[in-house]
Amino acid sequence: MVRIYYFNKVNSTNEKAKGFEENSVIIANEQTKGKGRFNRDWSSSRGGIYMSIVLGLEDIKMQYLTLIAAISVFKAIKDYGIKTIIKWPNDLIYDGKKVCGILTQCVGGKSIIGIGVNTNNKIPKPLNKKGYH
Repeated sequence: MVRIYYFNKVNSTNEKAKGFEENSVIIANEQTKGKGRFNRDWSSSRGGIYMSIVLGLEDIKMQYLTLIAAISVFKAIKDYGIKTIIKWPNDLIYDGKKVCGILTQCVGGKSIIGIGVNTNNKIPKPLNKKGYH
C-alpha cells in the first residue's frame, strides 16, 4: 500500500522522506532547502511539483532508479503535449531550460527518489536563462 504525505512547506522532501517507511510519497508545496546532485541548491518556490518516493530497494544501482524516474517524468510531461529531452543522468530540459531535476539517495536501507518539476513557480532571475532551471 502506498501512503501519501502532504506538507505545505519542508526543508527538502528527500530529507523529510528519510523519516518515513517504504512505499511512502512525500509531497510539498514548497521547499526551503531543496537540493540537487553534488549538494547544489534547487530553487523550490511555491507552484512547482516537489516530491520524494521512498522505496525498500537498497541493492539496486541508483543510476537505474534515476533513469527510470527521468523516463517516467518525461512520459508524464509528454502526455500533456510538452516535449522535453532527458539530459543524462537526472535532468529534463524544455526550450533550453532545466524543467525537472531528480535526486536519488540510498539511506538506511531505503532508496529515496526526489523529483522537482518547475511548473507555475517563479524562477529567481539569476537562474532564469537557458541552461538553468
